[in-house]
Parts: sequence; C-alpha cells; structure tokens
Amino acid sequence: MSNELFAQYTTSVAFCLQLSKLQCHMILAVKDGHYSDWVRASFMGTLQSLERKGIVHWNRDESGEAHGFGGLTEAGEHLAKLLVIAGLTLENTATNSTLRHRAA
Repeated sequence: MSNELFAQYTTSVAFCLQLSKLQCHMILAVKDGHYSDWVRASFMGTLQSLERKGIVHWNRDESGEAHGFGGLTEAGEHLAKLLVIAGLTLENTATNSTLRHRAA
C-alpha cells in the first residue's frame, strides 16, 4: 500500500529523512500507545511535521477536516521499528520538554 505523502516527501529531490530527537520520541510514544491529550496539546507542531512527512495521520472526513488522531501510517510503523533497531527508546529520546510534561 502506497503512502502518497511519504512517497512525495522521499522522492521530491533526494531521499533524506531527517528526524529531530523530539520527533523520534513522538514516533516511539505513539507506537507504544503513549499518545494522550497532553501530547496533542503540547507537541502539535511536532505531530504536524510528522504528518507532512507521511509518518502519522489524523482521521479525516470527506471534506478533509480532522476528527481525531489516527496514529502511525504504515511508513511510520516501519520507521518506528527502525528506530528500535537503532537502539532508540522513549528514555534515550526524551527531551527536557517531554520530561517536564510527563512530570506535570
């Protein structure tokens, strides 16, 4: 199954998938079911960036309006596995901002 956004992102000029530490943390958090309202409220910009890359998606109606977070795309699921293979975890990708939000 093709993911149009991921295909556009990776074939536009060159295939270079660059992810920040926070983006890696968000991918792993969603994979492990740690997505919650605080994630949406606090890290919406990060999730929107991942959506533009075709890694996460929102459930949308016919008009394109979002109705809830849909989770990882197929590409996102594969990417999450690759992050785990690379040794990345929720713990070693946590940033000061994610630690502060978890403690609150």
